[in-house]
Amino acid sequence: MSTGLKLRSYLEGREDITLAILRKLLRCHFREKDTTKLYQELCNLTQQANETPQEFVFRALDLRQKVGFSSQEDGPMLAYNQSLVQSMFLHAVGTGLSDASIAQELKPFLTKQGILDEVLLEQVNLAVRDELERQQKIASKKK
Repeated sequence: MSTGLKLRSYLEGREDITLAILRKLLRCHFREKDTTKLYQELCNLTQQANETPQEFVFRALDLRQKVGFSSQEDGPMLAYNQSLVQSMFLHAVGTGLSDASIAQELKPFLTKQGILDEVLLEQVNLAVRDELERQQKIASKKK
């Protein structure tokens, strides 16, 4: 029997399971990192060579969310407040993008603590589009 089936069988047999317990069990099953390691990963986040700026921001959003969930479940001893996590997320995006011109264009949005994810993603798309257009103009000028 595979581990997934064993977990399913175990969970089906539990009558007293709450969402908090289920989350903890799933984090253990999938061997998720603890809150401190996730936060440290967010602090050191950089765009990979094969990753678009949009993919990088989605990875950062996912990591921010994991830090938040993990922090809530670990209790007050290891909790990172949402404001701190959001600030680090915005800083990580700004400093982790490999294209400095895209990072510069996003800078005004990365200083807004309450920026909505969809607004940030829209601005990333616009910045990438502008940078591609700029590069195409420079390339055609060199021909």
